Amino acid sequence: MVLILSIVYSIAEVRKSEAYVGLSRLKEYMNKEDRFDSLIVYHAERFGRDPRQVKRQLRAESNFDSTAVSTMGAAGLAQFVETTWGEWGTSNFNDASNPDFAIEAHCKYMNWLEKRLGNLKLALAAYNFGIGNVERKRPWPRETREYVKKCLAYEDEIIAA
Repeated sequence: MVLILSIVYSIAEVRKSEAYVGLSRLKEYMNKEDRFDSLIVYHAERFGRDPRQVKRQLRAESNFDSTAVSTMGAAGLAQFVETTWGEWGTSNFNDASNPDFAIEAHCKYMNWLEKRLGNLKLALAAYNFGIGNVERKRPWPRETREYVKKCLAYEDEIIAA
């Protein structure tokens, strides 16, 4: 009986390790730029966004690294700071590193910014530089000008979903 249980346990361990190796190999072949496309399409459609533009902006924000944290404390794919996350994400700032929550909050927030400011260019500037700075018509720093230019050039983004 002990021998049989030992054999069954060994087989289960081998299968578990084979499954792990299979998943590891799958991750090697997954393109990090495409792995969030289905979430991007889903949330973009929910909030009236162009999925290619959302993807370009996430590329600019975090290069698709859901664990990214900036020197300013912005976190996740969409690089939310804690105060903005509290308004547009969940009540837990740790959720900013959850791709589903981050993409949803990003699309919701960008939809609101564009409606409030009247166009995508101003919405992008507000996302990067702060809505107050944009509404007060403060001159955009070079970083914001380059960010807006990069995020507006989204026609060549490919959505794999």
